[in-house]
Amino acid sequence: MKTDHISGKKFDVGLFSLSYESRARAFVERSDVSFGRGCAIGYDFHHVFSYYKNKDFYEGLNFDVFEIPDEDLCGVMSDILSGFSDKEIDVFFDISSMSRHRISVILICLLENLKKGSTISVAYTPAKYSPPPERCPPVKYIGPICEELTGALGDLEKPAACIISLGYEENKALGAVNSIDPADCWLFVPVSREEPFKEKVLANNASLIGMCGGGRTLFCEIDDPSSMYRDMKSLLKGVLRDFRPIFLPLGPKIFTAVAVVLAHEFSPHVPVWRVSSGDKEEPVDREPDDYSIVFPLKK
Repeated sequence: MKTDHISGKKFDVGLFSLSYESRARAFVERSDVSFGRGCAIGYDFHHVFSYYKNKDFYEGLNFDVFEIPDEDLCGVMSDILSGFSDKEIDVFFDISSMSRHRISVILICLLENLKKGSTISVAYTPAKYSPPPERCPPVKYIGPICEELTGALGDLEKPAACIISLGYEENKALGAVNSIDPADCWLFVPVSREEPFKEKVLANNASLIGMCGGGRTLFCEIDDPSSMYRDMKSLLKGVLRDFRPIFLPLGPKIFTAVAVVLAHEFSPHVPVWRVSSGDKEEPVDREPDDYSIVFPLKK
């Protein structure tokens, strides 16, 4: 869904990432939406590239700025939402430059704590295409994306299966599959306006796509997260009959948001995992593409 439907809207709360990417401020710079309380949630490391320019930008808008480690995020979210427990509110959440772990923690906080009838507009600004890294750093962590989405063991007579959205890093998804060793896999290939991106996704995941076969490989437009949600939910319902599914959202972060929403909806039967190289990942200043999308949710 495009952003026309929220033009001129005032949200009670706006949540943004204060990161080193120049696209971190792209939505606010381009749009005419406003916020009763704007919050820029930053990190206690990687203050490089556009970080301080982004910080000055948000402070100039009188946003509350938080520079915190991940373990303090739940406390900050409790503080932000503390004044809204008894009324319906509209929340704007820009995930574009946020880590997958933080996306999951914040979404779960919103889904579990907002009053029924509240809305969440999840916004995503894709990055302009840039080539994937020539060498991927070693993976340091494969496991639950956050504590709330570890899932239940379920029926141990059912084998595990992975539902994976692919990124363009060479064989990153294959390495995760080899580590998890599921009985089956379904793959979502992201399709965007950047044709070279799709070509790299297909080329750098050719081995895994060949293993899974055409019947297990689905193409999904990142510009339409509502359709993405419906397609992933339909697949998930079928997979749950015979398997213990694990969501593994790589690639564009809008997949992470959709996976978290579905995992919360089907809780505790569907864990969401992430693959991380931790501090071995090199920072990259990703420039924004010229459009944004919104995934609308209602509590």
